[in-house]
Amino acid sequence: MKRSRQFEVAIGNFLNKINVKYIHLSYRCYRCGTIINAAAKGFPDFECYPKGKILYIECKTGSGILKKAQKTYRDLLINSGADYLELHDNVDDLMQYFEKEKKRK
Repeated sequence: MKRSRQFEVAIGNFLNKINVKYIHLSYRCYRCGTIINAAAKGFPDFECYPKGKILYIECKTGSGILKKAQKTYRDLLINSGADYLELHDNVDDLMQYFEKEKKRK
């Protein structure tokens, strides 16, 4: 399994563990690893529904950076009030996000 796919699976597993509903908006061919479907070019990989919010997650591996279309969506989503995380190679920032949310309540 490719590193990027393993990372996406780890995010899905974490969200399942903490009972957060989500949609994985892009998925990869299990044979070759290429993206089969995406909601729109540049749209984040995950759309999550923690209580009363919408959180978008973009997954990056290695030194990957956001492309122009991804930056456009990021800015649009943040400006419309959604939460947005760009995760690199681990779920630590995602865990911290949910810890902060838990403390706010």
